[in-house]
Amino acid sequence: MGPEPRSRLPVLLDGCVGRTVAQRLRDAGHDVLRVSDLGSDPGDAEVPRLAGDQGRVLIAEDKDFGQIIIAQGRRHRGIIRLVQLPFSAHAETCLPLLDTPASQLAAGAIVTAEPGRVRIRRPEAH
Repeated sequence: MGPEPRSRLPVLLDGCVGRTVAQRLRDAGHDVLRVSDLGSDPGDAEVPRLAGDQGRVLIAEDKDFGQIIIAQGRRHRGIIRLVQLPFSAHAETCLPLLDTPASQLAAGAIVTAEPGRVRIRRPEAH
């Protein structure tokens, strides 16, 4: 028998994260929903609520989501924030982040990925 399959965290991609990223994450086995799949843009205050209600990790470029979650004390499944990364690097950056700190993300960590650096703000630090 081989190793147990790794469980994948469901993901919500904000509008700034493109279709190619969604497809790469799906190809890797992640359940991916894009904000643009929802029809009209629900607005910044609603996106973190949707991610939290559906138990999805939110992936975005916008720092407002972390501020909204912290200010409103929202329950969430984690955020990956992509900072100053070229669009071509989004998928390659997200894939290992969804695997490595998965338990921290599920517990509500905020991960900031920028060129050459990844910071993890653990839930107890909010």
